[in-house]
Amino acid sequence: MPSPRRTSLEQILTIGTGLLEEQGPDGLTMQAVAQRAGVRAPSLYKHVDGRDALVRLIAEGVVVDLGRVLEEAADGAGGAGEVLTRAARAL
Repeated sequence: MPSPRRTSLEQILTIGTGLLEEQGPDGLTMQAVAQRAGVRAPSLYKHVDGRDALVRLIAEGVVVDLGRVLEEAADGAGGAGEVLTRAARAL
């Protein structure tokens, strides 16, 4: 008998983010994440406390990514106008 698939928090967050992008907030359910991960929904609770915690973790990741993009845009040479232009293009 094959061993059950193991799901990482990173995989759960990636799947959850994809569901949000594709289906909006109503499409993000623990059941939908589990189905895409190829596991049963209860196994997700080893990594997250529930849907609200999953949404919070996804939002935190988005904020971190946004901060990184803005920092990279601001690190380049040039005046304020050029920095703002790079930031806008990065978003």
